[in-house]
Amino acid sequence: MKIIVEETEVELDLPDREVTLRDVADEVEEFLFTVGKVPVGLAIDGVELDQEDYERRQEEVVSGEETFKFNVVTLLEFLVDNLEGAEKANLQLIESLKAFCSDLQEERDSKQGEQLVLEMQHFFDFWLKLSQLLPETVALVDFGGKKLQEILENVCNFLKEIVEALEEDDLVLATDLFQYEVTPLLEAVAKGVPQFKEELAKLETSKEPEASS
Repeated sequence: MKIIVEETEVELDLPDREVTLRDVADEVEEFLFTVGKVPVGLAIDGVELDQEDYERRQEEVVSGEETFKFNVVTLLEFLVDNLEGAEKANLQLIESLKAFCSDLQEERDSKQGEQLVLEMQHFFDFWLKLSQLLPETVALVDFGGKKLQEILENVCNFLKEIVEALEEDDLVLATDLFQYEVTPLLEAVAKGVPQFKEELAKLETSKEPEASS
Protein backbone atom coordinates (compact mmCIF):
# COMPACT_ATOMS: atom_id res chain seq x y z
CA MET A 1 0.00 0.00 0.00
CA LYS A 2 1.27 3.45 -0.91
CA ILE A 3 -0.01 6.58 0.84
CA ILE A 4 1.08 9.79 -0.85
CA VAL A 5 0.59 13.22 0.68
CA GLU A 6 1.80 16.28 -1.25
CA GLU A 7 3.86 14.07 -3.60
CA THR A 8 5.62 12.43 -0.64
CA GLU A 9 5.06 8.83 0.41
CA VAL A 10 4.32 8.50 4.11
CA GLU A 11 4.23 5.52 6.45
CA LEU A 12 1.40 5.35 8.97
CA ASP A 13 0.60 3.09 11.91
CA LEU A 14 -2.51 1.38 10.58
CA PRO A 15 -4.64 -1.01 12.71
CA ASP A 16 -3.43 -4.59 13.13
CA ARG A 17 -6.51 -6.08 11.45
CA GLU A 18 -8.39 -5.79 8.19
CA VAL A 19 -8.01 -2.16 7.16
CA THR A 20 -10.89 -0.17 5.68
CA LEU A 21 -10.80 2.94 3.55
CA ARG A 22 -12.08 4.84 6.60
CA ASP A 23 -9.08 3.60 8.62
CA VAL A 24 -6.67 4.93 6.01
CA ALA A 25 -8.44 8.29 5.76
CA ASP A 26 -8.64 8.67 9.56
CA GLU A 27 -4.92 7.94 10.01
CA VAL A 28 -3.96 10.41 7.29
CA GLU A 29 -6.25 13.05 8.79
CA GLU A 30 -4.75 12.55 12.26
CA PHE A 31 -1.22 12.79 10.84
CA LEU A 32 -2.02 15.97 8.92
CA PHE A 33 -3.61 17.62 11.95
CA THR A 34 -0.24 17.43 13.71
CA VAL A 35 1.35 19.52 10.97
CA GLY A 36 -1.51 22.02 10.63
CA LYS A 37 -3.10 20.63 7.47
CA VAL A 38 -6.35 19.00 6.38
CA PRO A 39 -7.10 16.40 3.66
CA VAL A 40 -9.56 17.71 1.09
CA GLY A 41 -9.33 15.19 -1.72
CA LEU A 42 -8.49 11.55 -2.35
CA ALA A 43 -7.58 9.52 -5.41
CA ILE A 44 -7.21 5.73 -5.35
CA ASP A 45 -5.03 4.31 -8.11
CA GLY A 46 -5.42 7.57 -10.00
CA VAL A 47 -9.22 7.72 -9.74
CA GLU A 48 -10.60 10.73 -7.84
CA LEU A 49 -13.30 10.08 -5.24
CA ASP A 50 -15.96 12.66 -4.52
CA GLN A 51 -17.68 12.85 -1.13
CA GLU A 52 -20.49 10.54 -2.22
CA ASP A 53 -18.00 7.95 -3.48
CA TYR A 54 -16.07 8.09 -0.22
CA GLU A 55 -19.15 7.76 1.98
CA ARG A 56 -20.32 4.79 -0.07
CA ARG A 57 -16.95 3.02 0.04
CA GLN A 58 -15.53 4.01 3.43
CA GLU A 59 -16.24 0.62 5.04
CA GLU A 60 -14.63 -1.34 2.20
CA VAL A 61 -11.61 -3.42 3.21
CA VAL A 62 -8.55 -2.37 1.21
CA SER A 63 -6.34 -4.97 -0.45
CA GLY A 64 -3.03 -3.35 0.44
CA GLU A 65 -2.04 -3.00 -3.20
CA GLU A 66 -3.66 0.41 -3.74
CA THR A 67 -2.01 3.79 -4.09
CA PHE A 68 -3.80 6.47 -2.07
CA LYS A 69 -3.03 10.07 -2.98
CA PHE A 70 -4.37 12.83 -0.73
CA ASN A 71 -4.73 16.50 -1.63
CA VAL A 72 -4.32 18.83 1.33
CA VAL A 73 -4.70 22.47 2.39
CA THR A 74 -3.65 24.31 5.53
CA LEU A 75 -6.04 24.56 8.46
CA LEU A 76 -6.53 28.26 7.85
CA GLU A 77 -7.30 27.74 4.17
CA PHE A 78 -9.81 25.06 5.09
CA LEU A 79 -11.52 27.21 7.70
CA VAL A 80 -11.64 30.35 5.58
CA ASP A 81 -13.11 28.37 2.67
CA ASN A 82 -15.74 26.65 4.81
CA LEU A 83 -16.71 29.10 7.55
CA GLU A 84 -18.77 31.47 5.40
CA GLY A 85 -20.79 28.63 3.94
CA ALA A 86 -21.25 27.05 7.36
CA GLU A 87 -22.43 30.34 8.83
CA LYS A 88 -25.08 30.77 6.14
CA ALA A 89 -26.15 27.13 6.51
CA ASN A 90 -26.52 27.55 10.28
CA LEU A 91 -28.72 30.61 9.89
CA GLN A 92 -30.82 28.81 7.29
CA LEU A 93 -31.15 25.85 9.64
CA ILE A 94 -32.45 28.14 12.39
CA GLU A 95 -35.10 29.54 10.04
CA SER A 96 -36.05 26.03 8.89
CA LEU A 97 -36.49 24.89 12.49
CA LYS A 98 -38.73 27.86 13.25
CA ALA A 99 -40.81 27.19 10.12
CA PHE A 100 -41.11 23.50 11.03
CA CYS A 101 -42.37 24.33 14.52
CA SER A 102 -44.78 26.94 13.17
CA ASP A 103 -46.24 24.42 10.69
CA LEU A 104 -46.96 21.93 13.46
CA GLN A 105 -48.36 24.50 15.84
CA GLU A 106 -50.79 25.60 13.13
CA GLU A 107 -51.73 21.95 12.55
CA ARG A 108 -50.42 21.91 9.03
CA ASP A 109 -48.67 18.75 7.94
CA SER A 110 -44.88 19.06 7.82
CA LYS A 111 -42.52 16.39 6.47
CA GLN A 112 -39.31 18.22 7.25
CA GLY A 113 -38.42 16.48 10.51
CA GLU A 114 -36.01 13.88 9.10
CA GLN A 115 -34.36 16.42 6.79
CA LEU A 116 -33.84 18.79 9.72
CA VAL A 117 -32.22 16.01 11.72
CA LEU A 118 -29.83 15.42 8.83
CA GLU A 119 -29.01 19.13 8.61
CA MET A 120 -28.45 19.22 12.37
CA GLN A 121 -26.01 16.33 12.00
CA HIS A 122 -24.08 18.31 9.37
CA PHE A 123 -24.06 21.29 11.76
CA PHE A 124 -22.74 19.09 14.56
CA ASP A 125 -20.08 17.46 12.37
CA PHE A 126 -18.72 20.79 11.09
CA TRP A 127 -18.41 22.47 14.46
CA LEU A 128 -17.02 19.33 16.08
CA LYS A 129 -14.35 19.18 13.38
CA LEU A 130 -13.59 22.85 13.88
CA SER A 131 -13.19 22.39 17.64
CA GLN A 132 -10.78 19.52 16.98
CA LEU A 133 -8.75 21.52 14.46
CA LEU A 134 -8.37 24.69 16.54
CA PRO A 135 -9.18 23.78 20.14
CA GLU A 136 -7.32 26.68 21.75
CA THR A 137 -8.86 29.28 19.45
CA VAL A 138 -12.38 27.88 19.87
CA ALA A 139 -11.92 27.95 23.65
CA LEU A 140 -11.42 31.74 23.49
CA VAL A 141 -14.78 32.38 21.86
CA ASP A 142 -17.97 33.24 23.74
CA PHE A 143 -20.84 31.50 21.96
CA GLY A 144 -23.81 33.32 23.46
CA GLY A 145 -22.53 32.86 27.02
CA LYS A 146 -21.54 29.24 26.43
CA LYS A 147 -18.52 27.31 25.23
CA LEU A 148 -18.75 25.40 21.97
CA GLN A 149 -18.03 22.03 23.60
CA GLU A 150 -21.00 22.46 25.94
CA ILE A 151 -23.27 23.40 23.03
CA LEU A 152 -22.18 20.41 20.95
CA GLU A 153 -22.75 18.00 23.82
CA ASN A 154 -26.26 19.38 24.30
CA VAL A 155 -27.05 19.31 20.57
CA CYS A 156 -25.92 15.68 20.41
CA ASN A 157 -28.15 14.69 23.32
CA PHE A 158 -31.18 16.54 21.99
CA LEU A 159 -30.61 15.12 18.52
CA LYS A 160 -30.92 11.60 19.92
CA GLU A 161 -34.15 12.55 21.72
CA ILE A 162 -35.58 14.12 18.56
CA VAL A 163 -34.82 11.04 16.48
CA GLU A 164 -36.59 8.86 19.06
CA ALA A 165 -39.57 11.23 19.13
CA LEU A 166 -39.88 11.21 15.33
CA GLU A 167 -39.62 7.42 15.26
CA GLU A 168 -42.53 7.25 17.70
CA ASP A 169 -44.49 9.93 15.77
CA ASP A 170 -44.39 12.16 18.85
CA LEU A 171 -44.36 15.41 16.91
CA VAL A 172 -45.28 17.45 19.98
CA LEU A 173 -42.09 16.38 21.77
CA ALA A 174 -40.01 16.80 18.62
CA THR A 175 -41.38 20.31 18.15
CA ASP A 176 -40.69 21.27 21.76
CA LEU A 177 -37.11 20.02 21.52
CA PHE A 178 -36.52 21.82 18.22
CA GLN A 179 -38.08 25.07 19.40
CA TYR A 180 -37.07 25.39 23.04
CA GLU A 181 -33.82 23.41 23.25
CA VAL A 182 -32.08 23.20 19.88
CA THR A 183 -32.89 26.57 18.29
CA PRO A 184 -31.41 28.59 21.20
CA LEU A 185 -28.21 26.53 20.95
CA LEU A 186 -27.89 27.22 17.22
CA GLU A 187 -28.53 30.91 17.87
CA ALA A 188 -25.77 30.87 20.50
CA VAL A 189 -23.32 29.51 17.92
CA ALA A 190 -24.35 32.23 15.48
CA LYS A 191 -23.57 34.86 18.13
CA GLY A 192 -20.05 33.52 18.50
CA VAL A 193 -19.16 33.48 14.80
CA PRO A 194 -18.06 37.17 14.58
CA GLN A 195 -15.60 36.72 17.47
CA PHE A 196 -14.37 33.46 15.96
CA LYS A 197 -13.70 35.27 12.68
CA GLU A 198 -11.66 37.84 14.59
CA GLU A 199 -9.58 35.13 16.23
CA LEU A 200 -9.17 33.40 12.87
CA ALA A 201 -7.94 36.66 11.33
CA LYS A 202 -5.29 36.91 14.04
CA LEU A 203 -4.09 33.42 13.18
CA GLU A 204 -4.07 34.25 9.48
CA THR A 205 -1.96 37.33 10.20
CA SER A 206 0.53 35.38 12.30
CA LYS A 207 0.65 32.50 9.79
CA GLU A 208 1.29 30.17 12.70
CA PRO A 209 -1.87 28.09 13.08
CA GLU A 210 -2.11 25.76 16.03
CA ALA A 211 -2.65 22.05 15.45
CA SER A 212 -4.33 19.70 17.83
CA SER A 213 -2.21 16.88 19.17
